[in-house]
Amino acid sequence: MGKLIETIDDLPGEGEDVLVYYFGDRPKEGAMETGACTVMLDGERLSFKFEKSGKLKGSGINSIDGDSIYINGRRIEADSDMRYEQFEYDGESYLISAAGKIMKGRTNVKDADGYYYCTDKKGVVIYYGEERYKKQ
Repeated sequence: MGKLIETIDDLPGEGEDVLVYYFGDRPKEGAMETGACTVMLDGERLSFKFEKSGKLKGSGINSIDGDSIYINGRRIEADSDMRYEQFEYDGESYLISAAGKIMKGRTNVKDADGYYYCTDKKGVVIYYGEERYKKQ
């Protein structure tokens, strides 16, 4: 039996053994969504991505897809007031923007609190601090 998700707080977190599906209202009422879509919850627009084919067709993806991380289909985004935030995924700490993009190969990206970040080519944080990173 499924659980209806009506608020952001109802969304399952990373590591929960669940599958998330969305039966939207476009183009047809109650049709299972596949691919990328936007869902309104608690007055917020959230980006999701669902499997397009295979035995898990329609379920929310749990992976890095393109330049974004998805957990149970929901794209991970930094708080818009912070601009950038670290997010732990699969044993690595990635730098994520408020637009949900992994910040790959960046030097001295500054968040709203004044902290600097540097990332490798995958977007994994290799430096975090109050001072700008300076090569030795």
